[in-house]
Amino acid sequence: MKRKSMKSALLGAAVCGAIALVGTPVAHATPVITITLQEAGYANYVTQSPAPGGPYYNGSFGTFTINKIGSSGDLLPADNFSTNSINTSTSAGGTLYVYASETGITSPTGIQSFLSGFTLNQPSGALSSVTETTYYDASNALNGMATQLGTATFLGLSSGIQNSSPVAVNLSSTNPYSITEMFKIVADGKGSDNATITMQVPEPGSLALMGTGLLGLAAIIRRKRRRA
Repeated sequence: MKRKSMKSALLGAAVCGAIALVGTPVAHATPVITITLQEAGYANYVTQSPAPGGPYYNGSFGTFTINKIGSSGDLLPADNFSTNSINTSTSAGGTLYVYASETGITSPTGIQSFLSGFTLNQPSGALSSVTETTYYDASNALNGMATQLGTATFLGLSSGIQNSSPVAVNLSSTNPYSITEMFKIVADGKGSDNATITMQVPEPGSLALMGTGLLGLAAIIRRKRRRA
């Protein structure tokens, strides 16, 4: 089976993670890509668009200033690729959740093998942790988390590179289903990170976009902690 990979990382001191999802040939019927931003005390921000274009956002969300968050996808002759990259920095600390979810994925029924791997690359400052997780949902739910495919939590204590052991999950797929990629970034104070998730599904001759083709986010928390 032919496999390719696409990787994207934003510049700067960062956390970098990569996840590859491998399955049997998959066909898509009008898939929809949705990006959700989440922070405690604020209403969720949601943007979506049909593949391959994907959603785009530039502005403020909660205590964050979002320099760029967007997605794109290409019609490829063989494999499908999705790379989600997040670059965040904070002057006061906080917790940011970002979900990249694709619904409406269809495939032949039967067992598919999903392979996930994760990497951390040089966090800086008071970054506490970065968690990257992928999910499969047989009910095709937006941000569905019925079945966890893989996850890794990296502590911001080392300036080096950390790798998790790849985990393979075999599932009997249904039609249609959804795949969700999630980032959880926690900082206790001033710090920065850069994280990437890449997912791959071989599908000769057609598009099979998971989550988003390319998601980039640069954020700065603009609200200082209130005095007690």
